Amino acid sequence: MRFVSRVSVFRAVVPVLLCVGTATAFDAPAQRLDPGSAPPDMDLVQGALPGAGTDPRPPRANPPPVRGAAAPARVLDEGFEQVGVLGGGLFASGWIRQNNSDQPVTIWYRGRPDMFSALDGAADSYIVQNWYASGANDGRMSSWLLTPPVNFSADSVFSFYTRTIDGSPQADRLQVRACNSGDCSDVGTQPDDVGGFDRVVLDINPGEQVGVYPERWTRYTLTAADGLPTSGSGRIAFRYFLHQDDGVLRGNYVGIDRVVLEQGENVPSPIDLDVTVAREDPADPAACGSATGIDVAVGDRINLCYRVTNRSNAALRYHSLRDDRTGTIFNLRDQPLAPGASYQYNRIVTVSQPQTLSASWTAQVDPPGYRYDDSQPASFIDITDGMVVPVDASAPFPPDFDFKLYGERVDRLCVAHYGIVASAKGPWCPGYAVHVVAPGVYPQRLPENELSIVGTSLALYWASFAGDGYEMTPGSVLQKTIGEAPNRKYIVEYHQQQVTGGSPAPERGLTAQVILHETSNRVEFQYDNTVFGGMPTLAYGGNASIGLQRYDQAQQYSFRTPSLQHVSRILWTPSDPAVHTRTRAVRIGVQAPVLGLDATAIDVAAARGGCVDRGLGIANSGDGRLDWSAGTAAANRHMPAMVRSLAPPAADAPFGVRAERDPSVPSALPAVGVPGGGHAALALWGFDIDGGYLVASDPAAPGYVGNAAIKASIGARLITGADFLDDDFGALYALDSERRQLLRYAPIDPAGGVYANEQIVGRIDGLPVGSIASGLKQDPTSGAVYLVTADGQASRLWRIDPVTAAVWPIGDIDAAPGLISLEFDNDGNLYGVDVILNALIAIDKSTGHGAALGPLGFDTGGRFSALAFDPPTDTLYLATLVQEGSAFPVGSAMFSLDRRTGAATWAAPIAGLSSDAQFSALAFAHRGVACTQAADIPWLSLSTSGGTIAAGAPATLLTLTFDAGQVADGVHRANLCIRSNDPLHLRMALPLSFQVGAGDHVFADGFDGARP
Repeated sequence: MRFVSRVSVFRAVVPVLLCVGTATAFDAPAQRLDPGSAPPDMDLVQGALPGAGTDPRPPRANPPPVRGAAAPARVLDEGFEQVGVLGGGLFASGWIRQNNSDQPVTIWYRGRPDMFSALDGAADSYIVQNWYASGANDGRMSSWLLTPPVNFSADSVFSFYTRTIDGSPQADRLQVRACNSGDCSDVGTQPDDVGGFDRVVLDINPGEQVGVYPERWTRYTLTAADGLPTSGSGRIAFRYFLHQDDGVLRGNYVGIDRVVLEQGENVPSPIDLDVTVAREDPADPAACGSATGIDVAVGDRINLCYRVTNRSNAALRYHSLRDDRTGTIFNLRDQPLAPGASYQYNRIVTVSQPQTLSASWTAQVDPPGYRYDDSQPASFIDITDGMVVPVDASAPFPPDFDFKLYGERVDRLCVAHYGIVASAKGPWCPGYAVHVVAPGVYPQRLPENELSIVGTSLALYWASFAGDGYEMTPGSVLQKTIGEAPNRKYIVEYHQQQVTGGSPAPERGLTAQVILHETSNRVEFQYDNTVFGGMPTLAYGGNASIGLQRYDQAQQYSFRTPSLQHVSRILWTPSDPAVHTRTRAVRIGVQAPVLGLDATAIDVAAARGGCVDRGLGIANSGDGRLDWSAGTAAANRHMPAMVRSLAPPAADAPFGVRAERDPSVPSALPAVGVPGGGHAALALWGFDIDGGYLVASDPAAPGYVGNAAIKASIGARLITGADFLDDDFGALYALDSERRQLLRYAPIDPAGGVYANEQIVGRIDGLPVGSIASGLKQDPTSGAVYLVTADGQASRLWRIDPVTAAVWPIGDIDAAPGLISLEFDNDGNLYGVDVILNALIAIDKSTGHGAALGPLGFDTGGRFSALAFDPPTDTLYLATLVQEGSAFPVGSAMFSLDRRTGAATWAAPIAGLSSDAQFSALAFAHRGVACTQAADIPWLSLSTSGGTIAAGAPATLLTLTFDAGQVADGVHRANLCIRSNDPLHLRMALPLSFQVGAGDHVFADGFDGARP
C-alpha cells in the first residue's frame, strides 16, 4: 500500500525568473492542492511552508527529575518521545487529537528535525500541527490536541513550550482551552465548535498576524489567575486555530514540547490512590509500606505499592498507570473494580537518583473508542436495489446525516476493494486504495501502518479478494440509506465478492455490510456469507482482519481466526467517555557512595614457601552506604531490576535489511589505490557487507579511511558475527547467516600487504529455518561461544562449539523480536541490540531471559548492525546505518552505548568506499583487563570477601595474603576486582604481582602475563 502519486502544486509557489525582475516565493497567488489530485507527498504536507527557514540547533538534554519533599505532584510531564507509535505511545496514554478544520488533512504528528529540533530529548520528540490542517485555501483551521484526564485545583500550574519556524512568512495561532465538567473529550465537529471547551485560558496571536508567534522555544505558564479551573475533572486542550475566509492564507508550522501540570495532592476525585514506598522484601513482593518517602543508597531496591479504591457509583474495569519518569507502566489493564472495592499493584525498582515520583492512575468503565456486542442475532438488510458504487473512491454521503465516527464528523467515505470502509480526509481517497493482492502479505493486524495515515478505518472484512492488482473482483459494492431522520441507516454492502483461494461461484463470495446508525453513532458489521469454498481455513474470518482503527490506535476484533463461525453481527457502540484520575507523589531520597582504594597496584615478593600479607584500604567518601566485594562477580548484575518501557514495534517493522550494494565496488582483493593498511593501531576488524570486504581500521576513524586495510574479500557472504577466540589475535572466526557456515580467517595481521585466507570450519545445522543467525561472541570469563537467531517475531540464544560448529539452544529471549548482534563485557555480561525495538537488551546467558535496558535514541531501520566491546576502555560500541528523522547524521556511524540505559552517543562516522559501509560484524583485537575470581588464584587469599561502609565511617582494611607454598619460582600476576554500588566505580581492577624466589622470568601458570 502506498500513495499513488504526489501533488506538485504547492501552496507557496516557487520563485519564477522573469525578464522584468524576480518574483519572491510569496508574491504569487498560491494554493494548498489541486482538489482533483491524488494524495499529496507527506514530506510536503507535514513540513513547513516551502522556502521557510530551518533551525539546526540541537535539543538539550531531558530535564532532571524533580526532587525534595516539598515538590508538588507532577500530574503531567510530557516530552512527546512516543508520538505516532502503532498501538501504543502518546495516544494510547489518554491524549486525544481531532481535526475539525474545513477539508481536514494533517493532524498533530511527530516533529521533524529538518524544520527545527525539540526543546529537549531526541531531536524529533515534539508534536506539530502545520499549514495543511486544512486542504482549503479559504478554509478555517481548527485542530485539537487534548491532554489525558486531569483534576483541577486552586494551586494547579500548567506550563508548556511552543515555537514556529524562523522567519515564518505566514501567521500561526494557538489557543489553550480547558474543560472541567461533562464530556471533556467533546470538541464538536465543525471548525468553530468548541464542545465542552468554552473556557479560553490563553490565546497566542489572536490577531493572526505575521511575526507575532514565537520563533524560539518559549515557555508559557498558566494558573488560576489566567483562567485555569480551580475544581472539577476534565482536560486541557491545545487548539491550532486560524481563519482564511478573508482571502489571506495563514498557517505554517507550530511545535509544542515539555507539557507539565503540577499541583497539590488533595484534589477531589471519584477514585482514591495511595502510593507508599518501602525497602524490598524478597520474601514478600506484595508487601505495602506505610511511608510516602524513603532514604536509601544508590543501587538499593525499593517496593512501590499502588492501591486504588473506587469511590464512584459505577464499576470501573479498565485501568492505566503512569509516572512522570517511567511514563506508561501499564495501559488499559482489564481489572473489574466494583464501587467501594480496591486493587493493589506492586512494582520493584532499583534506585539510581533522588527524585519525587508522581504517579497517576486512571480508571474507566469502557475502553476508549467503542465497546462491541457480538451476541445479537442476525438482521441482514436487503439492499440489492441499492446504488452500485465504485471501489477505491469516495461513496456519496448525505450532508445532513447526523453521525460522528470516534467523535469526528464524516464528510465522505472511501470504499476499498478489499473490505475496508474509511472516513476520507482531503478530496481524494487514501493511498491504501492501491493494493497488490499477495496472499500471506495482507491482511495485517490492526493497527496497520498505512491505515494510520487516513483517519478512521472500518475493517469489516479485510482480506485478499480475487483479481489482479486493484482491478475489481467478481461481485459489486452497493450503497443505500434507509429510514427517516434522525434515525436513518447508511449501509455499504460488499456483495458476493470472491476471495483469493475461494470458489468462483457468486454465492460463495463475501457478502457483508457496514451500517452507520444516525444520531446514536453506532457502527454495525453484518455478515451474510463468510464460507467461501476452496480452502477451509478461509471461512468465518480465517483469512481476515476485523476491527476498527483510528490513526495509530486500533480495536482488533479478530485476526485470521474463524471468529464468525457463530457470529453474524457485531455492534460497535461509542464508549462511556467518563475517565477518573488521581495523582500521588512519593519522595525517594538517595545518597551516593564513593569508593576509594589506597593503592592502584600491589607488588610483593616472597621466598619459596614463604607468606606475605599486604593491606588494602577501602574507603567511602560519599554520603551514602557503600557495599563492596572483592574477587567475586555477581551473576547477571547487568540485568535491569525493573522492566523498561519501550515503544511497541510496528506490525510491519523491517528486520534484517541489507543495504543495496554499490555495484561499482569489486568483489576481488583490492588493486592499487585501494586502502592497503600497514599500521599497528588497526585494532578494529569488521565485515562490510556493502563493499564485500573484511576491513581493519583504527577505532578512532572506522571504515575505509586513513591507514585502513582491506584484508579479505567476502564476496556476497552475509557475515553477521565475528570474534577473536581465546585472545588469539592471529585468527578471526566469523558466521555466515545465509549459508549457515562457521568460518575462520587467518592470518590476521594489520601489516600492509598481508591478506587473510578463508577456511570453512563447518556447517551449522539445527538453526530455525527463516531466521537470521548473528552474534558469535565468546564469554571472556568462561570461554563459551554464543550466537542468537531471530525472525522479526522472536529471538533465541544458542551455544556453538567453535571446533565442530555444533549448536544447542539455551532459551528464548523475552520480548526481543529482532536481535541482530551480541557482545560480552569484561565481566561476562551479555548484551544484544534489537533493530526492531531499536533498543539495547540485557541477556541472561544461562537461560536466555532478556530485559530491555532502554532505547538507542534513533531508528536503525531494521538494518544489519554490529556490537563490539573494547576491553581496555570498557566501552560497548555499535556500528549501524542511521535513518532519516533522528538527531544524528544519516548514514553509517559508530556509537558508544550506555550499558545501563541503552542510550547511544555519537562516536564517529564510518567511511565507505563510494557509499555508506554496512558493517554487520565487528571485533576488537584488544586484550582486556579481565577480572580473576579470588578462588582461582592459588597463591592469594583474602581476609573477607566484602562488606559495608556507612557514610562517614572509617576505612576498612582488607588483608591480602600471598602464599608461595604451592607455586613455583617466578612472577605470578592477576587482576583482583573490587566491585561496589558506587555508580561511578562499579568495578575497579587492582593489578597484583607476586614474585616467588629469585625468579627473574615469567612462569606460566595461567596468571603469567600482564594483560594490557
